[in-house]
Amino acid sequence: GPDAEATATVARRVRMPANNGWLAGLANAGVKVAVVVDYGASHPATDARAFHGHDFADPLAEPGTVDLTADVDFSELGEQAATHGFATALETQEAFLIRHGAFEAINRIDRSTLEGNSQYLRFRQLLLPTGFGAAFKVARLTRAL
Repeated sequence: GPDAEATATVARRVRMPANNGWLAGLANAGVKVAVVVDYGASHPATDARAFHGHDFADPLAEPGTVDLTADVDFSELGEQAATHGFATALETQEAFLIRHGAFEAINRIDRSTLEGNSQYLRFRQLLLPTGFGAAFKVARLTRAL
């Protein structure tokens, strides 16, 4: 039969060990509250993405000429933050913005001008689940001193 080791699926996981350095810096500076806003989920990303300009690129084609990015694993971030004394609360960007008065702010925008209408559409994109509202998460790190 086929070699079981050769046919086994290898699970890939993007790790973000550099988080520990800046979390330690926050803790050492006595920071009580930090807010992290980025795209990601409460599980590991399996792939990094590469961009050249604003276009997708091959991450290995020309090393050093592309920007690499990956979704934030907010579970890993929470675990790392806990080792530095931070508790983590996670919510969608939409929920965070609504809780902080986004509806009131967006309703105050004067949409009768081109500039106002453009501002309204950009702000709306931050809230919509089909825009950045659900893709981006907000982690609130709090530390009792």
